[in-house]
Amino acid sequence: MNSLVNQLRSSYPMSEEEEAFSYAWYLRTSHMFTYVLDAVVKLGVFYILMKVGPDVKLSSNQIASKIRAKNPDAPSLLDRMLRLLACHGLVTCLDAGADDGKDGERVYEITLAGKAFVNDEHNGSLAVFTNLVLEGGNLFEKVHGMPAYQYKSLNPENAKRFDTAMKNLSKVTMKKILERYNGFQGVTTLVDVGGINYELSHIVQAASSFPDIEHAGGDMFSTVPKADTIMMKEVLHNWDYENYLKLLKNCYEALEEKEKVIVISFIMVEEAEASNTTEFISQLDVYMQRTEKQLKSMAMDAGFSSFQLKCLVFNVIAVMEFYKLMMNLFSTKLLLEFGLTLMVIRCVRLGYIVEVSSHATHAATKVDMQLMQIRS
Repeated sequence: MNSLVNQLRSSYPMSEEEEAFSYAWYLRTSHMFTYVLDAVVKLGVFYILMKVGPDVKLSSNQIASKIRAKNPDAPSLLDRMLRLLACHGLVTCLDAGADDGKDGERVYEITLAGKAFVNDEHNGSLAVFTNLVLEGGNLFEKVHGMPAYQYKSLNPENAKRFDTAMKNLSKVTMKKILERYNGFQGVTTLVDVGGINYELSHIVQAASSFPDIEHAGGDMFSTVPKADTIMMKEVLHNWDYENYLKLLKNCYEALEEKEKVIVISFIMVEEAEASNTTEFISQLDVYMQRTEKQLKSMAMDAGFSSFQLKCLVFNVIAVMEFYKLMMNLFSTKLLLEFGLTLMVIRCVRLGYIVEVSSHATHAATKVDMQLMQIRS
């Protein structure tokens, strides 16, 4: 499928440094493959795919019904798991919507390598992960008894390691993004929404003072401070559709006409393939990522009228823009009929990162862009 992601991959071949980091990220998340493989074996998915016979493909909805999962999200979970297995050649994956550009239902068929796992009694047991598919719920909360951000606030050493990892990741990705993305040109006021710490009051009180930078606390699910550009890095993928939409709508309300949201985040590939990049993002998708089609659709649902995928770094981190353009209903209908794309922005934060608390709060940082360009 000739998606924008594939076009950008062709336009920006990965450098040696990007190849190295991509491989390191793949290794860092490779444990997810073990979890998924074990769960699929225990759920009998390989057996189900083999039993239907050669050249027969099943969707995740069909498989979910056969394992009698009570969890309404089981088809979505199974789809993400099977897509990861397709990257490793254990199943084949076909996207029914690939030809017409829609987010179609994927169907799967077992391979010879996948058949080796049918009735295999030697794999270890990860019953909690298996129960997540069957019964639903939050896996982290099942294991630790509390939400992830609350756990980090009560475990400072864990929080410190996580914060350091995210800060170092931002340093690597931001450098590449600034080489390729020029969407900050002309911006006078920037609001950076979200972050990784867990006590908002602590963030605001402890934040260092810099000229032309204002630290502002608040609840991002209530309001977002006004600016001519809003930026979010690795924030939206933390939330389900309902909260995702609520946050995007708050951003929409905070903008004037022709102003934009910039978002930088990992983006899920549409097609399963054998590469370090695809295997890495598919492993990360077990936690939850979204595809280009899903991001476009959600941007439109929030009221944005234009979506553009501006660039990729490391082939998996996307910079996107959502623009607020005032249109009447007739104009919007014409855009849809002619298939013109909407605009989503995925963007990395530029240095002064303020964190999301366990109560879904945020600290928004207004930054003078001239100062930021000098420091970059």
